[in-house]
Amino acid sequence: MALLYMDGFDMQDCDLRWATIGSNTAAVEYAAGRLGTGFCLGLTSGSGVQTRQRSFTASAKVIVGLGVKRNNTADDGDFLILKGDAGATSHLSLRARSGNQLQLTRGGTVIATASGVDLSVFHYIEVSATVADSGGRAIVKVDGITVIDFTGDTKNGGTNTTLDALALSQPVIGGSIRYWFDDVYICSGVDSGIAGMPNNDFLGDRQVVTLRPSGAGSSTQLAPTGSATNWQNVDETPFDAADYNASAVVGQRDTYALGDLPSGSGVVHGIQNCMIAQKSDAGNANMKTAVKSGAGVYYGPVVGLATSPAWSGTIRESDPATSAAWTAAGVNALEAGAEVA
Repeated sequence: MALLYMDGFDMQDCDLRWATIGSNTAAVEYAAGRLGTGFCLGLTSGSGVQTRQRSFTASAKVIVGLGVKRNNTADDGDFLILKGDAGATSHLSLRARSGNQLQLTRGGTVIATASGVDLSVFHYIEVSATVADSGGRAIVKVDGITVIDFTGDTKNGGTNTTLDALALSQPVIGGSIRYWFDDVYICSGVDSGIAGMPNNDFLGDRQVVTLRPSGAGSSTQLAPTGSATNWQNVDETPFDAADYNASAVVGQRDTYALGDLPSGSGVVHGIQNCMIAQKSDAGNANMKTAVKSGAGVYYGPVVGLATSPAWSGTIRESDPATSAAWTAAGVNALEAGAEVA
């Protein structure tokens, strides 16, 4: 799999998807999305640096893209950090400096600097990185233009020469400094094997579009609580644990009709079928994501449930009904949901 994760922050469920790193557990904020739709994630200063971290499959080469904006013009610390060793070793980071400079650091040591990057407005930043004591490489693009291309030592200690976590940070203590992030994608350097859609290099400026349930699908077997119809229990923003659909019967499934992609949507690099689930009693309980495309229903891995809500997602880079790259029409026709496993 080449496409590892995506997040548009439109569901305002960052604290279910991203781990809090450090002592600052201040609530995240949400603001209007960078393209005028949906939401973006805001991290604000306060009692300490505020950082959220997302793990992904360990990969020798990782490509990350996201929209970034800040409301400060002074020297700041690292706002984007790529880590290895199960998120324990910080290898490569980006930091914003006064004079519209963008610096690439290895474990806090500056190894390259780009000028003319004004983050008072959203820019789409992409980083391609491999980790090695010598011969490692890091390329940084801003709005599709290469501003840094570094070859050399990109490994900051640790054990493994793979990357497995992305941290987003508001790196200033005190005041009212804010950073905003939107439309995150994470890819590995492995070709997806899908014709015309390798997803193993820079994808360019991309938007992560969230499609919420908009009606009942072809399967409505879970028992609703909160709303009379199942799909209305899972369409809200942000997530609300008070209304939900439930079952203890293995094989029972809900799928929901979804809203459509915006008119004129172009290339679809993949979809991410998202599920928030928990169990309500002792004993093992499992669920799995489900999508209906064409006449078939296709499942993600079985997920064990805890007694508190947890997020999981299944990436699909191709339409399982055709084994080809997704089309906008294929996305608009699919149903998404979950099944008791």
